[in-house]
Amino acid sequence: MTARLIELERGVVGVTAHGDPAARRVVLLCHPTPGASDFDPDPVVTGAGDVRLVGADRPGYGSTSAAIAEAGVPEAAELAALDEAVQAGAHIAGVVGWGFGGLIALRVAAARPEHVRRVAVVQAPRPRSKLNGLVARRSRAWMLQHNDPTMALAALHGGTHIEALSVLGVRRADPDLRQPGVPERLGRMLSDAARGGLTGVAFDRRAQRRGDWNDIAGRVRARTLVVHGERDPRIGPADARWFRRRLDRAEVETVIEAGPLSIVTYWARILEFAVRG
Repeated sequence: MTARLIELERGVVGVTAHGDPAARRVVLLCHPTPGASDFDPDPVVTGAGDVRLVGADRPGYGSTSAAIAEAGVPEAAELAALDEAVQAGAHIAGVVGWGFGGLIALRVAAARPEHVRRVAVVQAPRPRSKLNGLVARRSRAWMLQHNDPTMALAALHGGTHIEALSVLGVRRADPDLRQPGVPERLGRMLSDAARGGLTGVAFDRRAQRRGDWNDIAGRVRARTLVVHGERDPRIGPADARWFRRRLDRAEVETVIEAGPLSIVTYWARILEFAVRG
């Protein structure tokens, strides 16, 4: 669940932090679609990194007001979390975006170039591609008929229990699910994300259809690491090429044997890149 709220003119933004609460270095983590701020890819790695990992719920997810989306700034929640950290004296070490959160991370970097020097884009779809395979044609009322919001997300794919993770492209046989705590952390994130039904997914889809992505990428001056898992059937080399061709300071790394959860597999490397220099 979201740990605290930031009050904005149009509503509130839910924010969650992991890692060292006293650390001055902050890494902002932009969640996938669907997703929420309460997710740490690897608490052991994060805890050893002398860093505070901060996430913000985008509008329609978790505790963030849907009305904030009316401002027309897809990255409004993340910017609120970043600005609050800066005002408190934190040093923004970098921004990491998972899935559609990778595109949001670029928007944050373009909007705050004075604070964001490093960006990691992990398993991110290129703009206007099919967004994480999630079919958002069910109504919010339909979602609320289900007692368990995570099961409601799973029902979109005809699955139950662990198959709820299929909304992230994760399959039951994914080896990363055997790592201690990973299914539980993902389940909590999805459950929190689904509290607003499919509202957040609809906002993300609308943002992805915007026509300004080339301009956004062109305004990013941060060093960028583009990561994709070798075995993700949805997001791969074609998506990575989109980022590589449009970002001046980008490098691409493929995680061998990894799929949609390369952010878990590769978290030590991603975090090391985000906080370096």
